[in-house]
Amino acid sequence: MEAFLGARGMRTSDIATTEELIQTAAGVFEIPAETTCLKMADAIAAMPKSQRRRLARKNIGPMQNRRDSKARSQALKAQAPLKALAAELHVNPDELREALRAFVNRKKAIADCQTKTLPQRAAEAERNWRNGQTKS
Repeated sequence: MEAFLGARGMRTSDIATTEELIQTAAGVFEIPAETTCLKMADAIAAMPKSQRRRLARKNIGPMQNRRDSKARSQALKAQAPLKALAAELHVNPDELREALRAFVNRKKAIADCQTKTLPQRAAEAERNWRNGQTKS
């Protein structure tokens, strides 16, 4: 059953119990729930592939691009160290992410300032002031 659902883009790892898996499959493929996964899988397999595809598209939505889900999976893995650091520091992961982003942007701005001459920085400051913008 997981293969039938997963093939249409559903994240079966989020389903916690066998009963929930059976109920989900029954809802997606619009068939009565069976008592076991094997009976449910047999009932789904008996349906034509085109009907399974149509019902899954109707009840789950269009299948996601595999590259999108792979990129999302990699992004979630990349967030794990940030979450661990946030837990260690006892701060909200989103706040830590924003603080790090602000720090990196400030560091880039400082590096940019060091590569520009004083007259260039003065001219840029004057342009920004005239445009009503303030840059730090």
